[in-house]
Amino acid sequence: MQSPEGTNALMKIYNDLEYEIYDRHIVDQLFQRSRSFVMEDALGWALWCKLVDSGRIYFASVPVGSTPSPDVCMAENNEKLKAISSIFDASFCGGTQGHDGTLILVEDSITLRNNAIFWEDHSKWSSELESKTVVLGKDTAFPLEVGYYDPHRAINTILSDFRLARWPYNHRYIYLFHYEEKF
Repeated sequence: MQSPEGTNALMKIYNDLEYEIYDRHIVDQLFQRSRSFVMEDALGWALWCKLVDSGRIYFASVPVGSTPSPDVCMAENNEKLKAISSIFDASFCGGTQGHDGTLILVEDSITLRNNAIFWEDHSKWSSELESKTVVLGKDTAFPLEVGYYDPHRAINTILSDFRLARWPYNHRYIYLFHYEEKF
């Protein structure tokens, strides 16, 4: 926002978010708001897109079969997370401080792709990015965030923890993100 061009680019992203030019289902996978978007959201989305375009963000989705309940429904969310117990040991603790829970891989491995796009009930591969995969081994942990989530917290989690699991409201999948700091 140091130049008129930068301001215009950020305003375009903001408008594209607000008027759902970017598919809301895809935006929700990273962050979700209970209110309308603000300019800071546009900046967070722009930073996320830059990481994705670099090819260093890897994706996978895990079907849960149900959508999350509000944070205060801890037992209900933990019960719903049992649907993925053959893949992950999942725990949900809710709250507003720290992460909502953790997913720990109990399978031998899971493969994530750097060019996945997750539409509702299916995924496709984005041919714009070179297809690469990363295999994560048993006991790999993902911080879990459920429901509403701020894009800057999402970016911070990805850059500091290198992983994030998102279970947005109205989604029946948990979306896994892994960041490769170096190629």
